[in-house]
Amino acid sequence: MESVERLTDFPESDSKPKELKGTPYRQLVSAPLRLFYRIAEKQILILHVMRGEKLFHLDELTAREK
Repeated sequence: MESVERLTDFPESDSKPKELKGTPYRQLVSAPLRLFYRIAEKQILILHVMRGEKLFHLDELTAREK
């Protein structure tokens, strides 16, 4: 939770996932979890949380945007 709370002060400090180059998405990795989010105006939208060892599928993330 401490890592997630850090997003309020430093939302752009986390990496952009290599699978999502050219998109507005970022990821926060805090073992064993991987959290995907994007910044929208003054909000941080957490879109998907998954176990880090699982394979990522883009449709899991884009389905949450709809």
